[in-house]
Amino acid sequence: MDKQLVTIKKAHEATGSSTSFFKQLLREKMLTRYKIKSATFISLTEFNQLGKPK
Repeated sequence: MDKQLVTIKKAHEATGSSTSFFKQLLREKMLTRYKIKSATFISLTEFNQLGKPK
């Protein structure tokens, strides 16, 4: 499965959601944090799955 990893800033630009919203989702463990060296990445695939009803 393609995770579509992007930085928080790029996710903000792609979705229009605020960077603080992404950080809140990371704090609440609703999104997984991927660290590569000093950069933090999130999965757009995971983010899109949050909005879909189960």
